[in-house]
Amino acid sequence: MTVNKEHWKCPSCGETGRSVSGMTLSAHLTDMAKERLKSNGGFAFCANDQCSVSYFGSHIFFAKDCRHLIFQKSSDPQRLVCYCFKHSVAEIQDEIRNTGATTVLPSIRNRCRKGLDECERNNPQGSCCLGNVTRVVKGAQSSGKIADAECKDASCCTTTEKS
Repeated sequence: MTVNKEHWKCPSCGETGRSVSGMTLSAHLTDMAKERLKSNGGFAFCANDQCSVSYFGSHIFFAKDCRHLIFQKSSDPQRLVCYCFKHSVAEIQDEIRNTGATTVLPSIRNRCRKGLDECERNNPQGSCCLGNVTRVVKGAQSSGKIADAECKDASCCTTTEKS
């Protein structure tokens, strides 16, 4: 099925969404939200932190429709930034504050190379977290806050990272 690029524009904020699989939706939507899920057509993830929409396609889903906090949609320091290996924003910030560095980023890369990640299932954005983790690390190193720049390239740790 060919999808019109306009279909991937978030109906709330207008930003282009990242395509996500049914596996991603199934893993992250609450049971009640899954009851509203229509199987026809695809879905996309809206990464805009100012937008209340999390997923959109044949239906719109909000953060409240998800089982847990979404990194891009929450400012809670306890939210996960790496869903495969359960690393939180606070963990990274605390490690950098206490030691001046973090072992989280190299640990994630090493585990990804070993094929131990399941980003499509575990991460609400349906792709690798390394761009988000790098953003948290840079922000914590510079000011203790998350940097504004976000990795928009969903291929930041795809198959090349695992080779």
